Amino acid sequence: MKLFRYILPIVFLFLSFLVVGQTITTYYPKVDRQSRDYIHIMKVVVEPNQVYVVFRYNVLGNDKVGMGSQTSLRCGSFISTIQQFGILSDSIQRELPFDKWISLNAPENVQYASKPFIYVDENGEKWNARSYDFFMVFPGKLPEYARKISIYENAESFYGSDGSNPFNWEGIHINNLHPEEEW
Repeated sequence: MKLFRYILPIVFLFLSFLVVGQTITTYYPKVDRQSRDYIHIMKVVVEPNQVYVVFRYNVLGNDKVGMGSQTSLRCGSFISTIQQFGILSDSIQRELPFDKWISLNAPENVQYASKPFIYVDENGEKWNARSYDFFMVFPGKLPEYARKISIYENAESFYGSDGSNPFNWEGIHINNLHPEEEW
């Protein structure tokens, strides 16, 4: 009997440490509202001290990409400003600078593109397209059991005073310590 009195608390403590330091990935999360329909979140990885987000950008023709240095992730009162931004392919990541336009047709970036495909828009017009995957890293620990996060590109200085071009994802549903729920 004494053995159970000592072992049970030790087992409980060990299991609680496993859950606290756990990394949880949500693939293709549902998003309540987004500013652009050709940029999709592919996965959100919640780690003990950071959140890693991968998004896919479908490019029609020649295009440039940029990320504002004041882009933030929000969850309730938790706010984290972006720490890293970059382009990736398979397991290769290349960090990109903030607040600067980068040509996706540059040779150093084309190697990260998908194979070309034909995109048909809502008017039936066909476009040559490629997709690129990008990553963002936000430092900090999300609130325990956070269920939705939002990402806002606060880029007034980057896009101009009207801030008319930034992207936003509101209500990104994440699986954060809720493995029994369906996502």
